Amino acid sequence: KVNRIEPRTGDTVEIVGLDITSNDAACRAHLGNTQLAPKNVVGKINMDVVDFDTKSWWDPVNLRYIPQESGYYLVIVKLSLQDSTQDNGQHAIVAKNGVMVSGSYRMNQAGANHTSYTQDIVYCNGTSDYIEPYGENGANDGSWTNTSPYNQGDNAYISITKVAS
Repeated sequence: KVNRIEPRTGDTVEIVGLDITSNDAACRAHLGNTQLAPKNVVGKINMDVVDFDTKSWWDPVNLRYIPQESGYYLVIVKLSLQDSTQDNGQHAIVAKNGVMVSGSYRMNQAGANHTSYTQDIVYCNGTSDYIEPYGENGANDGSWTNTSPYNQGDNAYISITKVAS
């Protein structure tokens, strides 16, 4: 059943539980340039281009998200590996305070770009916790790429949204 509200000019309508003026925390940053991906090294991915940051909590010097409100944050990391000449595994990783929280593994075929994603909900204390994207390449060579061969937008990004207090 759908209830319709048809206010007349000058009427005030209050919808309990809906705050359309809130400025919820959300951020998305992507890799601006290709970054080398050394074999079997778990390394931070330098997401250096901020697409949006509703609270200005992205640290542009350390390239990390530092939430200033305690709560639960949905974190998504997308990575794409290019220029690998051997079959390999790659990992996309969500890290909190420099420690892996969750990750995904994907086996790749040599000579092709492959994308991996991971996501998790991470609690941050609102004072000292921070979130970063990490990756690992299992091949002898390759790099994290910032462009999509299929025009699908950014090929490496981190997206963070506060989902609960």
